[in-house]
Amino acid sequence: MKTETSIYQEIGESATVRRLVETFYGKVLKHPKLGHFFTKGIDEIIEKQFLFLTRYLGGPNLYPEDISPPALRTRHLEFEITKEVSDAWLECMGESVDEIGIDGETRAKMMEKFQAIAYHMVNKI
Repeated sequence: MKTETSIYQEIGESATVRRLVETFYGKVLKHPKLGHFFTKGIDEIIEKQFLFLTRYLGGPNLYPEDISPPALRTRHLEFEITKEVSDAWLECMGESVDEIGIDGETRAKMMEKFQAIAYHMVNKI
């Protein structure tokens, strides 16, 4: 019986997720629609994003259950997240995925998952 490979496994597991997150936040901090959200420091946010994406992409469950996607949205309600902000987030993520060399079907699957979570976070029309 063939076992399905997760996106996490396809991209090279932990080291690639770490590179993705670090590349992504380098872009986010410079983005005019996103940078202002990160005025209190970034190290803890980078680590939480690494833990979240590890699980979200099919890796080990390192991320606390109380910060799962439904709770994740609640934790972000203090920020005005519009579709425009989500699109900017996706732009940075897509550029980061490209920059670290993920392409083809794996890239498409990742971006589909990222789009789902980005639009789930929208809390203002």
